[in-house]
Amino acid sequence: MSLDRPILSADSPREEELSPWVSSAANLWWTPESSTYLSTDRLLPGDVLLFAPVKPDQAQSAISDMQQRWGSSSEHACFTHAALYIGLDHLICESVPLHGVRYSSLERKLQKNHLLVRRWPALEMRHRHAIAITAARLLEEPYGWTSLLLTALIRQWGAKWDKEAERGLVCSRLCDRSITIALLSQGFQDVSFHSKAGELVTPAVLSETPKLVDIEIGWRRALPLA
Repeated sequence: MSLDRPILSADSPREEELSPWVSSAANLWWTPESSTYLSTDRLLPGDVLLFAPVKPDQAQSAISDMQQRWGSSSEHACFTHAALYIGLDHLICESVPLHGVRYSSLERKLQKNHLLVRRWPALEMRHRHAIAITAARLLEEPYGWTSLLLTALIRQWGAKWDKEAERGLVCSRLCDRSITIALLSQGFQDVSFHSKAGELVTPAVLSETPKLVDIEIGWRRALPLA
């Protein structure tokens, strides 16, 4: 994992970085569960969130190894999950096995993961809202086991990509589809994250693509309730 990138470590917030959290009408749906938590002040709707597990389990190690076999360096392949920031405190949209596409809590994700935030630069807020809305329309889509199988077949044996057989969304494909569909609908061109048509976008691809830029974020301190 590169130290030159603004990667937030789940286990090491610095005391001098902490500023107090204050409840407001904008975040009444959520209150911090921990004494320190990620500040969302610098996040924007449609930001891509990449997670690298602190202690990878067997499945996460397999994902990292697979991404390296597919040509990504270890610096990028350490990211095994991706999600989209929606625009409300700690609300993210992600696709996970068994549940498919759903909303969940960013704070809970950070308990076991390092975080890198990446952003499509120079977008207006209406473009960013379009990304979040597109992701919302994909809620309850099943997890993309078929996409993973098709990609493995293509990579291993040169099988032809069958769009009709593609079903469901893996985490990185959710980010890819939400951003590309939203930006195409807003008149953008050349929005593909991959140079080759039909390639599955992985968390490593989202880490290494020059179309996204890294965003620096920090921690905050939760004040005790009166």
